[in-house]
Amino acid sequence: MPSADLIADSTLEAYLSEQLPSANAAEIESQLRNSESLRERLAVIIARRDVGQHGVGDIWRTARLSCPTRVDVGRFLEGSGEVEERDYIRFHLERVGCRYCQANVDDLRNSDRSETDTSKRRKRYFETSVGRLGHRPE
Repeated sequence: MPSADLIADSTLEAYLSEQLPSANAAEIESQLRNSESLRERLAVIIARRDVGQHGVGDIWRTARLSCPTRVDVGRFLEGSGEVEERDYIRFHLERVGCRYCQANVDDLRNSDRSETDTSKRRKRYFETSVGRLGHRPE
């Protein structure tokens, strides 16, 4: 991470929007603790946001225009879809470090595990109850 004076305003805006990878956000927080000038720059950015002054970059980040859809992320996890699309999603997750999309990946993986567990549980219930269905107490 560059020194406090070299951190771009766009990086600070991404920090405020919680769109930086965790390691980068932690580094900015560390530099904010040690740099009065960086805190002043951040205060100016916050004030500008509060009065509604938004640039194209702000809108781009807020609307998450570069983020793939959840369906696209699902196809990526399955290994399907176009090669270029998979390459972009991999880049977006690994190089950009989008926490929003990484949360989607984690959620989809957990959802898949949950469905597998549910399916196994249903099968087990069925198998244990099959013998009992034919027996009626007399």
